[in-house]
Amino acid sequence: MTTRLVWIAPLVVMGIGVLPMPYGYYNILRVVVCVSAIFMAFRAIKTHNRQLVPWLFGGLALLYNPVLPVHLNEKAIWMIVNAVTALLFIIFRDLSNDEDE
Repeated sequence: MTTRLVWIAPLVVMGIGVLPMPYGYYNILRVVVCVSAIFMAFRAIKTHNRQLVPWLFGGLALLYNPVLPVHLNEKAIWMIVNAVTALLFIIFRDLSNDEDE
């Protein structure tokens, strides 16, 4: 299985999250983004040449974690946070590439 889904999946779920969705959808969004951020943080650690990136994705994993959710209460705030998160996933998408490619 290719690991490219790790940076594409959060973009898709956050894009859909812009629409009015039931609260349960946002729980799924949290799981997808949190797992993807954890994966990207570990990949960044593995490359050894990026020191800030694991902290960025670790922070995103904490922000989006579904166990102890952070409630920002305003959808407009979440839309800005989602846009910044999507930008980080796009900028650092090379971390999700398989080693053998």
